[in-house]
Amino acid sequence: MQASGYAQKPHAMPPAQVAIDTKVWNSIYPAYISKNKTKALGRRIPLEKAVENPHIMELAQSCKDLGVNFVIEVPSHCKHSFS
Repeated sequence: MQASGYAQKPHAMPPAQVAIDTKVWNSIYPAYISKNKTKALGRRIPLEKAVENPHIMELAQSCKDLGVNFVIEVPSHCKHSFS
């Protein structure tokens, strides 16, 4: 008997090794919901529903709370902000 639960499914991989195709997901950026942005600068919702200084981690927490799968992709020129 093997200790791993994956032994019961011969082709299953541990969750950390499963590839996720995020190319078909919707994207949301803090600028989309920022009160500090104009529509020309990227805000996509009405000003009345926008928030001040949204942070990517707040968006991540909202997705988590709603049960929405998400991935945070950090562009290489912004990596210093996330270290």
